[in-house]
Amino acid sequence: MRNMPFRFRQHIAYRQAQNTVLVAFLAVTILSVIQLGYDLHRERHQVEETISTMIGMVKESAAKAAFDLRRDLADSVMNGLFLYEPIRKAQLYEENHLLAGKERPERPGRFRWLAELAFGRKQETEVIPLMSDEETPRHIGDLLVTVDSYLLATNFFRRMRIVIINDFIRNVVLSGALLSIFYASTTRPLIEIMRRLSSVEINQPGKALLPILASHRDDEFGELIRAINLLLTRLGESLTQYRETQQE
Repeated sequence: MRNMPFRFRQHIAYRQAQNTVLVAFLAVTILSVIQLGYDLHRERHQVEETISTMIGMVKESAAKAAFDLRRDLADSVMNGLFLYEPIRKAQLYEENHLLAGKERPERPGRFRWLAELAFGRKQETEVIPLMSDEETPRHIGDLLVTVDSYLLATNFFRRMRIVIINDFIRNVVLSGALLSIFYASTTRPLIEIMRRLSSVEINQPGKALLPILASHRDDEFGELIRAINLLLTRLGESLTQYRETQQE
């Protein structure tokens, strides 16, 4: 009897591992998509809150710079806003005159369409009106803040890539572990049974009973070996009766 009567992919262990990993992969994929969707929603909410908080922190200083026409204070406002990386452009206007402005170069990227799909338009400018602190407030200028969706999405995509890589590695490890377990518990005992059956002497089948391994004494393999041994015993008895009949 050959040690490998069929190809590797035809092993029961391989098919068991394949089916189990497929189910696990689908379950993990669904859970990962749900988790990523939740993370995306939370990320967008956190971004909106962060931008709103930063604008609230500098709004009073921006209004004072526009009211007093202080370029040094306006530049300080721009630098404060640019501490937050997703802000690509900021401008402070006094009425219709540009008092200060700052802009960072656009970051190239192949997945800008995906960032736009996840976080909205490519670049979104928010206009914040600035009012004086007089008894009768009047409009004294505007603060324009432009947010780049690709800069917003960079960190999120980085985390998403880590999650996908981790899931892939986990599935590979799971496949190898399950394949080893199924081979040891299913394929190897079957191969051992086939090897012993192939060595049975056809003239004396009842003298070549298969031993039952202790690890399979109370499972399906134990019952299978008992059934084979019973068949070999009865076959041996039938042969003995046949020979006796022939001799008579």
